[in-house]
Amino acid sequence: MEKPWPSAGVSSRRKRPSSGSRRTCGDSGGRDETRAGLILIIGGTAWPPAAQLVRVGFPALRSGEFVQAARASGAPDLRIIVRHLLPNVVPVIAISATLRIDLAILTEAGLSFLGLGVQPPRPSWGNIIADGREYLSIAWWVSLFPGLCVFQAVIAFNLVGDGLRDAFDPRLQF
Repeated sequence: MEKPWPSAGVSSRRKRPSSGSRRTCGDSGGRDETRAGLILIIGGTAWPPAAQLVRVGFPALRSGEFVQAARASGAPDLRIIVRHLLPNVVPVIAISATLRIDLAILTEAGLSFLGLGVQPPRPSWGNIIADGREYLSIAWWVSLFPGLCVFQAVIAFNLVGDGLRDAFDPRLQF
């Protein structure tokens, strides 16, 4: 009797190479290029908002009294940037990065769910959710638990970002 759903770890979309193929352990059949492209696209579209935050914050910092005091003491521009401006911008970058990771997770899972992201047999939450689509009526948990993992990861990174914002923002401290 055949099981109504795939056993654990076996995807219904997984294809095994034929015995005559010459694939080696290091050969992924072009999937590494897809993964690298996906990383570049998601990373390339995620950094402009953080760069905009830094660009907006720098003029306010540059006109601060601590920068004017450093200039008056004869500090070179590179030292002012490294010792005075960057430490004040790092919290903004860290908070922005943690709040943008959730968008990257959702983008990757969504693209993999649609078949445009990570390709099987490489695991991805989107692939696992997509594999469970055809079994929703008899094995709903196949899609539910990976979906809950995506949800939990996104909430966790949002909470870390909120905690960093609370820790770094002096206006919120009592």
